[in-house]
Amino acid sequence: MNKSYVEERGIEIKEVEPRARILFINLSPGARPHIQIAALTIQSPDKNIEPEIARREEKSLLQLPESPDDFAAIVMTGSPFASYTRETGESKLFIARWKKELFDFVRTAVGKDVPILGICYGEQVLAEALGGKTVKMRSSGGESLIETGWAVIRRSPGSVDDPVMRDLPSKFVAAENHEDVVALLPPDAQLLCENKFGVQGFRIKGRKVWGFAFHPERPPEVVREALQLRSRKKRLIIQGQDPDEILRLGEKYDPNIKTIFTNFLQEAWLGVQ
Repeated sequence: MNKSYVEERGIEIKEVEPRARILFINLSPGARPHIQIAALTIQSPDKNIEPEIARREEKSLLQLPESPDDFAAIVMTGSPFASYTRETGESKLFIARWKKELFDFVRTAVGKDVPILGICYGEQVLAEALGGKTVKMRSSGGESLIETGWAVIRRSPGSVDDPVMRDLPSKFVAAENHEDVVALLPPDAQLLCENKFGVQGFRIKGRKVWGFAFHPERPPEVVREALQLRSRKKRLIIQGQDPDEILRLGEKYDPNIKTIFTNFLQEAWLGVQ
């Protein structure tokens, strides 16, 4: 991060050691997948770090780094892409190529015990790359579904001693925005939480690898704004959901859910001391 950037935005950055570099993989639409890389300083395992702060030092790349060894942890965020190849007119050769590269990178990172946190699309990538399966969400009648806005999520028995989900209640409200769902967990995966739509979180046993379908980093104002979109309301109504009822669920949102991110970073910190 250069000095002018810091001065213009009034951001105070303190250089401390050790310095943990976190790779943020954010796949955005465009001619090619758009990957962001962020350098993040972790001062102590108790340091409260928000995702948006972590991204203040970022650099855009059009390809993955050569090796995950250069990073203390990897965070894969949401994306409009699917973790499988949709049956559409898209160029499957192109899509398959970058997905294969991403899947190979993830498998290498897991093999080298690099901590990984997958959110939404990131969770689906983890499932597909590690032997699970994701599918498009559909109703019992075969109609396309979307889970968006707020949702009630229940912890599973396997999450009792999970370090990333510690201090979260047995039932909580979180932000959602996805059309795909993990239909089959990877081998050695432990179910952490779920809801009426299916898998909401899992961990690979014996690894510091977590995937969550919901968005622990998404602030309430962003969710409210999205639920006001006419097209989104219409789609929810068509599939038998009440947009106003979903909006009211936000009143039960607990900001403590963001500790999923900080808990993960604390786990990553243990590997850089």
